[in-house]
Amino acid sequence: MFKKDVVADAVIILLILATLPFIALLLFALRGVLVGALIVALILGPLAYVLSPAFRDWFSAWAEPLIRYKGLRLATDVGLDPSHSWARVDEDGSVGVDDLVQATLGPVDAVELPPTGRHVQRGEPLFRLRHGDRIIDVPSPVSGTVIEVNPALLDHPDLINDAPFESGWAVRIRSDDPRSDRRALLRGKKARAWFRSTADEVLQVSRNRAGVLTGAGVGVEQLYRQIDTNTWHDLIEPMFTARRDE
Repeated sequence: MFKKDVVADAVIILLILATLPFIALLLFALRGVLVGALIVALILGPLAYVLSPAFRDWFSAWAEPLIRYKGLRLATDVGLDPSHSWARVDEDGSVGVDDLVQATLGPVDAVELPPTGRHVQRGEPLFRLRHGDRIIDVPSPVSGTVIEVNPALLDHPDLINDAPFESGWAVRIRSDDPRSDRRALLRGKKARAWFRSTADEVLQVSRNRAGVLTGAGVGVEQLYRQIDTNTWHDLIEPMFTARRDE
């Protein structure tokens, strides 16, 4: 078995070495095309960045997939809804909650997920998060059919705290109208600005109501420890169930 593996590896290496001259000749023959393509890319790239919001969103997500603000994380490849849910409409259809939800709610004890096949409208309750006696019903950021739920959350709901934009996704939805959903969600610079201003707003509410987190540079990743019951109820309705005017 060992000799067979050695022979197979040797054959693969020889094949690779044998093809290198042909690859080099091909690149040399196409050098004019490659140089021309590079020049076109250098000219059209900046132009597309200026004129195309979709290209700017793609480039921002590629260059900086995750940003941080006062201890909170925000993925740049998602569209955000004002209810603090997010969706990857153009990719796998995954849906989850942003980092401010889990920071305000605290360590998630349980997740209630919808059945597959269920059809939801944007803004309808989609799944539920629980920490102790505190509950958030997360509205759907898109309209469509639930095609998959994240089974890992049933045994490990803390994934929403640890990786809200990665393994902590909640459901996958097949959008009824991807173009409409893309327009409805906040992306790129608008999403970043909104997320930062909302984080500042939550921080300010807790300062005014509870007299905590008074330091200018204090983060909000442990905000749930500082929020009393009255402040919690005041935050839930206007911030985590907020909807944009149609």
